[in-house]
Amino acid sequence: MKISCIADTHRTFPIPESAEFLIHAGDYSMMGRAYRHELVVLNAELSKFVAYLKTVKKDFDEVIFVPGNHDLIFETFQPWARNELEDLGVHVLINESITLKGLNFYGSPVTPVFNDWAFNFDFKKRKQVFAGIPDNTDVVICHGPPYGIRDFVEGVGHCGCSALGDRVNEIRPKLCVFGHIHEGYGVTKHPETTYVNCSIMDGTYQPINKPISVDVSVH
Repeated sequence: MKISCIADTHRTFPIPESAEFLIHAGDYSMMGRAYRHELVVLNAELSKFVAYLKTVKKDFDEVIFVPGNHDLIFETFQPWARNELEDLGVHVLINESITLKGLNFYGSPVTPVFNDWAFNFDFKKRKQVFAGIPDNTDVVICHGPPYGIRDFVEGVGHCGCSALGDRVNEIRPKLCVFGHIHEGYGVTKHPETTYVNCSIMDGTYQPINKPISVDVSVH
């Protein structure tokens, strides 16, 4: 199965290569946390994202979206936001699984605590969440990276989540898709798992990175 992967589009609208699946691993928004409870403002931005998905959805059999830390409406007004995408036929995964075309997907928006953004959990809560990833998961989609894999920021260090990394190492999915750390864009292949950081933005918030397509075999 061919999967096109994007994340951290931040109000830009890339055109991914057509495939069986499109994965957006979060941060369509640029909204700051001060707008967490401003439904009208947040929904105006969401509406533009919905319009974009309508234009590209025809090129994919299935579309999966996992929110990011900037996508505040999916934390504060989750039922409203989910309905907007699910009415379009987009699968929204917030710490949950779905099986599509013979592949088992799991998605989570949870990332380490940083400046009080959406879905920021401490280590204990992250460990609890990621313990819930089913053993038979083929594709793990998280907004942030596992620790030590395409998560390095110059002057800061590794910014990924060790709890996620531990669980991915346990279950060894075929594919792990994420964004969040723009500087980590690219693909790393391990024997069992291919890791894809598909951030469209670079570290200076310039949309210079291209969508990434990968092939995943069905059981």
